[in-house]
Amino acid sequence: MLRAFIGNIKRKVTPVEKGIEKIINLVSATAHPDKIANLDLSETGITSLLKAASEDLENVRINLVSIIFNSANQTNVESLVQNYQSVLIRLLNDLYNYKLYQSRNGNLSKLYASLSIC
Repeated sequence: MLRAFIGNIKRKVTPVEKGIEKIINLVSATAHPDKIANLDLSETGITSLLKAASEDLENVRINLVSIIFNSANQTNVESLVQNYQSVLIRLLNDLYNYKLYQSRNGNLSKLYASLSIC
């Protein structure tokens, strides 16, 4: 999915891209309302998902900060930030829509709300 944003280029995948891919997969596949039948919605299951999401987001943040402060090309940095900002905005929008769609399932609504604030 992220490949659509960065093109189909044969090159090494960066840690930021790997982290974003994990987050996209969590939101688009694991937590998607049509695919939640096998999702563990117990307190332990939700805690585990949120911990993984937080770790992935922190890894992305650390790597982005490193790229931003170690890059000499401001235009590339701005483009990179705009790309990932667009991806994250779309994912937040998806989570909001999932929450509306699953408003009767309290645990799932909590999961979506918690993922949104990670």
